Amino acid sequence: MSIRGLIAIFEHIGGVPPKIWFDNTKTIVTKVLKEGERTLTDDFIRFSEHYRFEAIFCNVEAGHEKATWKARWVITAATG
Repeated sequence: MSIRGLIAIFEHIGGVPPKIWFDNTKTIVTKVLKEGERTLTDDFIRFSEHYRFEAIFCNVEAGHEKATWKARWVITAATG
């Protein structure tokens, strides 16, 4: 999902969830480091700091987590 798409969602739901789960897409993560740390793009760092949410990332090679984080995002967005 693009940053513009996320902004549109924030506007639609009238706020920003405190935590958002992300896949390790190249538009956000430039490198996955040891112990799950990540190097993030400058654009994403500025975006997450501006909107003040915690970015949580799926584990590498764990495709089964996508359905879980999508459900968590919906629940978090609904409950704040």
